[in-house]
Amino acid sequence: MARKPGIALVALATAGTLIGGTPAFAQTVTGPTGQELAWSSAAQRTGAFTTNAWATRGNGVTVAVIDSGIRADHREFQGALVGGFNAFTGLSGTTAVTDTNGHGTHVASIIGARVNSFGMAGVASRATILPVQVFNGPSTTDAVVARGITWANSRRAFIVNMSLGGPVASPTMRQAMQAGVNAGQLFVVAAGNEGQANPAWPARFATESWARGQIVVVGAVDANNRIASFSNRAGDARNFFLVAPGTSIIGAYHTSSTAYVAMSGTSMAAPVVAGSAAVVKGAWPWLSAQQVASILFTTATDLGAPGVDAIYGRGMVNLTRALQPVGRVAAVGASGPVTIGSGATGSGGATFGPMAAASESGATVGVVFDAFGRDFGYDFGWRTSLARPTSATVAGQSLEARMGAPVDSIAVPGGRVSFGELPVSAADGAVASGSIRFDAASGAGWSVAVGDAAALTGALSGGATLAPTETVGSAYAGLVQGNAAGASIWRPVNSRVTMGFSARVEDTPATFATRDRGPQARTGAAAIDASLTWQDGPVQLGASVTAVTEQRGRLGSVASSEQALAGSASTVATTVTAAWQAGQNTSLVASVAAGTTAAQSGAAASVVRDVERTGTAAWSVGLVQSNVFRSGDRLDVTVGMPLTSVSGAVNMRMATGADLETGAPIVEDRRISLRSQTPEQRAEVAYVSPWGENGSVGVGVMSRRDADGVRGREETAVAVRLTARF
Repeated sequence: MARKPGIALVALATAGTLIGGTPAFAQTVTGPTGQELAWSSAAQRTGAFTTNAWATRGNGVTVAVIDSGIRADHREFQGALVGGFNAFTGLSGTTAVTDTNGHGTHVASIIGARVNSFGMAGVASRATILPVQVFNGPSTTDAVVARGITWANSRRAFIVNMSLGGPVASPTMRQAMQAGVNAGQLFVVAAGNEGQANPAWPARFATESWARGQIVVVGAVDANNRIASFSNRAGDARNFFLVAPGTSIIGAYHTSSTAYVAMSGTSMAAPVVAGSAAVVKGAWPWLSAQQVASILFTTATDLGAPGVDAIYGRGMVNLTRALQPVGRVAAVGASGPVTIGSGATGSGGATFGPMAAASESGATVGVVFDAFGRDFGYDFGWRTSLARPTSATVAGQSLEARMGAPVDSIAVPGGRVSFGELPVSAADGAVASGSIRFDAASGAGWSVAVGDAAALTGALSGGATLAPTETVGSAYAGLVQGNAAGASIWRPVNSRVTMGFSARVEDTPATFATRDRGPQARTGAAAIDASLTWQDGPVQLGASVTAVTEQRGRLGSVASSEQALAGSASTVATTVTAAWQAGQNTSLVASVAAGTTAAQSGAAASVVRDVERTGTAAWSVGLVQSNVFRSGDRLDVTVGMPLTSVSGAVNMRMATGADLETGAPIVEDRRISLRSQTPEQRAEVAYVSPWGENGSVGVGVMSRRDADGVRGREETAVAVRLTARF
């Protein structure tokens, strides 16, 4: 029997840490409101009404209440009780456990009172209550209590709440509790109300080796989370000691089916912890008693002296934290465990749209497991949306590329040397960006560039006369960017044809704006280009072949740790361009590009089995008008589709749930198409003009339809850039 992931998911905050966790089980329910909420202060302070806790509420867990019996017809227990046992008479059934002093009714309601718009609600309001009467009025014996424990064990009650105690250890009670521990029961025992430095008995049995951490001792705190004056302290049981609200706790009472009363004591604190344990167990039924106790100990809120102390022990029970991942979080990958939340993160790239659509549809949703083997819903595609560049960034980068015109040009023997630069912010982490270009009188030439300018060297090879842009003639140039270096050479074949070659290399720290990027993560890429350009009068045609190798990414993305790929991604692309000099200052430019990226296997620790061969494409049409308003200015109008994946798929293997009895992962293979259903359509108007003697000013307006390939995402951005050289 398995459980599918719910709609609420865990999310990453910092490397290796998960927050906002919820069990991979969720349902929509109505929580307590009004008076019912106000009267449920103990449960509320514990976190019982948060979304995560409310998803389970102890469903399917039986809690035995070893106490004074119960008012079975109380409205808080409708559908909550399953039999009962009177340890004095030996009779069973709910009619045999009539409460004689109200204590048991009150304790049971703190654990499992139902949400019914009346009175108050328990911490585990869907847990099953098994009342065991061991008090006749205020009195009992060790033998009677032991008989009740043994009966609860025979009925497979997972949790045994014992809001009782005495000054001496009872061998009879020890024997019964030890049998329960051996049978897998979890005992939650009140510390006692004598204000002593150590808990009373049988709570102190928690310190004995046979208890194996399955006895939780509970002290009481007041409304300010200070130890109550009457509560026994943690003392020698500090490692197994929790505190919970225990003063003026409202609960059901035995005098009528609608009666309530406020009571104080460690007797009231213990059922808060018992209910919390039931919620944890209900969320993950395969957990052992020792694991449930350890989770509550590990996630408690530290009070008093830092760490485990002699007053508060482990601290105050915190059900909200208990339902979040603890320790190392890992996924089940294609070849074994996959650690979540380390290394570089996705940056979108050409496959952003299909991967975002897959995440939106739930195709990338699976589960991950914490150190206790608990499954949590997790979207393996969630970081894609975090890493998405904003339209303002895209528009700014495009405008920046247009403003890389030569700053100086000087005649030298045999030709002319030009020096150019692109404005780069220090925050970008990039090296200084600039280029040197030599144009020989024969038509041959070369160029060298570093920084962001290096991305343009491929388009420059062949002696292109029109400045390349983000969308015109350089679709694959963006795969090598950042801290890059590049060089190009070209020479004429004849009077009309020029051939060129270029090479670029990049090694860049991953600075994508995600919350868990690894400081040492880097991207790397290299590319070579070969091109031919034919020109006859005002007409220029060009064709180029580009080979790109990306070391730690694929098609402009950087794989997250759980989606890491083996080896490098190899892309081969062809670009065809056409330009027509329509007038002295007017050019029309068109470009079509298509490429194929080879198949790639997933890394050893990855949920990706492999990525199939992926096809990509881009196109653009542009109008370039020079000297529009003043000498040296330029107006570009471009429409097109940026680099987009048009075929291919990612094959993933991930856990989608866990077996309810064993907790074993349920693994599923999924194929996620990389064909963009809604490719982005982009329109851009950019104007660049000289400014002063050594500067330029640029204004760009970009409109994006189905931005990043996400259906219905309409975005417009304006970029303004002013540069000056001193």
